[in-house]
Amino acid sequence: MYTQYNLESLFTFIGNLKGQSCIHTQNYSYIITPENAWPNLIFNVDFTTAEFDDGIETLIQLANNNQLPATIMGSPIPNILTHKKLESLNVRSGEWHAMYYDTKWPLSGIQTTDISIHEVDDKEHLHHWYTIIFEVLMQGLPTNRAIIEALYRRENCYLFIGIKDHKPVATSLLFIEDNSGGIYYVVTEETSRNKGYGKALTHAAMRKAKELGCTHIELQATNSGKPIYQKLGFVEAGNIPLYKLKNQSS
Repeated sequence: MYTQYNLESLFTFIGNLKGQSCIHTQNYSYIITPENAWPNLIFNVDFTTAEFDDGIETLIQLANNNQLPATIMGSPIPNILTHKKLESLNVRSGEWHAMYYDTKWPLSGIQTTDISIHEVDDKEHLHHWYTIIFEVLMQGLPTNRAIIEALYRRENCYLFIGIKDHKPVATSLLFIEDNSGGIYYVVTEETSRNKGYGKALTHAAMRKAKELGCTHIELQATNSGKPIYQKLGFVEAGNIPLYKLKNQSS
């Protein structure tokens, strides 16, 4: 089943890097990164019945004062009271789909493509990998290269890059914590889409996770990515709502 354990382990890893912070309080956790680069958000929000009205209002005030990130990431199994409060404030800004794959299931849904897939193992490939993330996924928004370099150096973290005619066109990343694999940064260069490259890079990460003994794999999918992951055997475990707090109390 989907637990979000891997994603929160990734947040903790990033938060422990120099210049970032990941703070856990009694009622919520949050990660702060320079220039509000991803993942700059609040998560694990959990207020009691007596606390949740004042608690959510406090989060909004702190976000408006730039003391907390402006986005709350929910859970596919949310605290119902907190969820209802946020929905009533009309601050929902989007959602991801929580996806889960049991590594006992057979690998499926992959077809031969005309790209070669490599595990990133040198600075040149790392530079190309980062460039795709910065230009295509983040589209020039703040991106902390130090995070990517730390992930590259981390044991049990694997970056993959797809090459077509000597040109880097797609990426993925496998982050392993205990027996949990998480797949992130599945990105395809815009002129190379709809050719199965993203699926192939996801498959490479899945295969690596199985080889290394992971019992399950988790990821968070966009609406467009969801059907691709379902074809690879992932099942949906619910929605992860995103709430934008800043300027909502003004």
